[in-house]
Amino acid sequence: MNIAAVIGVALVSASIIVLLRKNAPEFAVPVSITASMIILLVSVVFASDIFEKIEEISGFSAVSQENVKVIFKALGVCYITQLGKDVCNDCGESALGDKVDLAGKITIAAMSLGIITQVLEIITEIVGK
Repeated sequence: MNIAAVIGVALVSASIIVLLRKNAPEFAVPVSITASMIILLVSVVFASDIFEKIEEISGFSAVSQENVKVIFKALGVCYITQLGKDVCNDCGESALGDKVDLAGKITIAAMSLGIITQVLEIITEIVGK
């Protein structure tokens, strides 16, 4: 991932947004959303390479594919939750952002129950109960 390009897009967009807020505030939000989407799409493209490599590694390890999928889904929930919370906070709705954060944490906890159960079963076998 070329982080310099991403930062360049962000800085140029931020400069344009600052200028637009002074002269034409109605265009600032669409420019901000467009820049955010460009950066998000670039990040997703590069993240797919990471996901492929991790799946390859998990193929020859003792970790089941289902657990890897749960971990990826939880990671996705983390990123989406943080994005939603940040958008709410940027709009001045920090209380709503906190609720989004709580919902994300509860979702991850619910998704993780299967893995937690497996870990507890392994611990129980090791201890010998």
